[in-house]
Amino acid sequence: MAIYYYDGEQKSPPNYVGIRVNVMVAGKVKQKWFSFNKEYKTKEQQKKAKEEAENLNTLWLMEKNLSKKRPEIKNGDIPVFRTGVAGIRIKFTKIVSVKNGNKWSGFTPCFDVATQKNLKRYHRQYNIKRRGYDMAWLHACQFIAERQGIRLDEILCKKPPIEKMLMVLDWQRRKGDNIETRRLPDELIQRFLEDKSEETQQILLNILTDKEKKMLEKGYSYAQILTPTRKNAKPKQKRTA
Repeated sequence: MAIYYYDGEQKSPPNYVGIRVNVMVAGKVKQKWFSFNKEYKTKEQQKKAKEEAENLNTLWLMEKNLSKKRPEIKNGDIPVFRTGVAGIRIKFTKIVSVKNGNKWSGFTPCFDVATQKNLKRYHRQYNIKRRGYDMAWLHACQFIAERQGIRLDEILCKKPPIEKMLMVLDWQRRKGDNIETRRLPDELIQRFLEDKSEETQQILLNILTDKEKKMLEKGYSYAQILTPTRKNAKPKQKRTA
């Protein structure tokens, strides 16, 4: 267990009330304390501390998994794509889009669903960027449940944490897929942009491509790199005295 809760009754640390996150990453201990005695005194603050601890724990566990040796592929099954529900995989899939005569190709995160019924095979892909992470998962589960005759709530609760996309991104990049960081789910990008903690910012820096890191050096902000629009297409100009 990487998250520890203290009610003040324990022997060590004495009289401490709060939360501790402790994860071993690449042989080094990463740890953070959330004290209810000092910083987080109100119920609202303690609720926020619990959410921060859970998010930090998830990020560190993902970082730990990324540092491990890559799993072997057996019979075409790629472990990193598994979601815990048979027939549903999570991955970046290549798509081609044509708009106003302009052709674009790239990768998008999706839940890839494959199943069969009465010897007939079914295959669907639910775009996470377009539908949102939770809604894409719901539709993928509905598709499986309807064709396999199982209860929806039995598989809906097995939704993988959104941070799993970081493992998928790392694995596919190592296999040669040129995936931009901005193609991560919008919910995960938003979390990166809102969380200014040193740990989260370091993880974000580690997953940027070389091209994106050069943009950062030129003065582009993380928001401009991860959520590019016409309005923020240019780097911020440094003011001169």
